Amino acid sequence: MIRTISISAESLENVTDEIGELLTPQVVAGLDPNLDHAPAFPSYDLTETFELWIIDYDDLTSYSREQPAKQVPRFSGRLHHQVRQGEQVIAYARSDGSDIGKMALDQFIDSPLARAIDEAVTVLDNLEQEDPRLRDADLLVRLLVMPALQAHAFWLSGETRYSDWVLLIDGPDKFAEVSRSELLRFDSFIQLLKTLKPAAGIRPTLEFSDS
Repeated sequence: MIRTISISAESLENVTDEIGELLTPQVVAGLDPNLDHAPAFPSYDLTETFELWIIDYDDLTSYSREQPAKQVPRFSGRLHHQVRQGEQVIAYARSDGSDIGKMALDQFIDSPLARAIDEAVTVLDNLEQEDPRLRDADLLVRLLVMPALQAHAFWLSGETRYSDWVLLIDGPDKFAEVSRSELLRFDSFIQLLKTLKPAAGIRPTLEFSDS
């Protein structure tokens, strides 16, 4: 079974309230260009929540096949929340996840990344229906961020080093040959990343505010 981190509604209350204060009718209308008019009382849902894990380029280049690939990413201490208005994903939010009982909103962003993640969730749902290995396993979905490579992926983390998979969500042209509809073995994905050069320009820091 493919699953996300389990968080109670009570634990999400702080984040939910803060987003509610942000989503005025005018803001919602700006986020959703398909709305004919702004609703008087905009409603929204926090749908999927994922742990946010980071692959730092320096850790990637120092990785060797002798060590488990699971050791390359590190937990950022933050959670990623998909924000839906009606049938449409309109944005994503991020919160401090170091203390599940005291989560607080620290990002709210209208970004194509939110829609790309929603599409990737649909791909995962379809793959799980088609592949008994995914249905029979216990796989926790984490959101991987690779700042230096400007890419995002789902990491399906299993119980052993050989049961982990990756689904690429987005990335620059250097990822053109990587399918967005098929899973890669996690070890193979890490090896692929080692062959890629970081994006041109200033190296992104690990504390970032854009997608």
